[in-house]
Amino acid sequence: MFKAVYLSIIAPFISFSSIDYTPSIGLTFHFQAKHRPFYSTNHNFSDSLKTIFLNPIEIEKKDKIETATRLQFKYSILLGIPVEELANNQLLEFIQSWFGTRYLWGGNSKKGIDCSAFTQRLLSEVFGVKTGRIVGDQYQKSKKIKKSDLRLGDLIFFNFKGGSSLGHVAYYLGNDWFVHATVNKGITFSNLNETYYAKGFRFAGRPEYADGCMPLD
Repeated sequence: MFKAVYLSIIAPFISFSSIDYTPSIGLTFHFQAKHRPFYSTNHNFSDSLKTIFLNPIEIEKKDKIETATRLQFKYSILLGIPVEELANNQLLEFIQSWFGTRYLWGGNSKKGIDCSAFTQRLLSEVFGVKTGRIVGDQYQKSKKIKKSDLRLGDLIFFNFKGGSSLGHVAYYLGNDWFVHATVNKGITFSNLNETYYAKGFRFAGRPEYADGCMPLD
């Protein structure tokens, strides 16, 4: 859509001389200017050879934005995450359906759920990833990563009471935001920069997603 509209707008002012393609750059259109555009006298639109670069990555981003759902835009605005990075609508629908569900230690339903049951259900129902029921098991089954390497789909582990045991797990969304089950608000969003979570953070882990099933794919 974007490519066709853009090229149709400039077509009256140019004549194509050649088109090249390389994987790293994409399509390269070489053209000659026919005349100075009538709509502006400020453009430095000379008759020399011009080149338009249409990078496949940029095209893909624009296509994702054009086809984004209301839910994608909602969470993009709420969390400050680019809409093209929230392309998994099944994930967003899962979060939306559980959002606000009350916290219940040992719970595993819409009547009440705890943190590890929520991440277990999310990974299983959205991505088909099987993991343990308790926080410690989910930690053991995750690939350990640096906090600076966190990306959509990773798990975050916390300890708020001291000692060596892990007491809380959350699902990372991006831009320091994560979704989890909290005692006071139930299923909600929180941010790693909040003092409580910054102090309680212990580890980050990457679940064993199947090939082609990563949240960013």
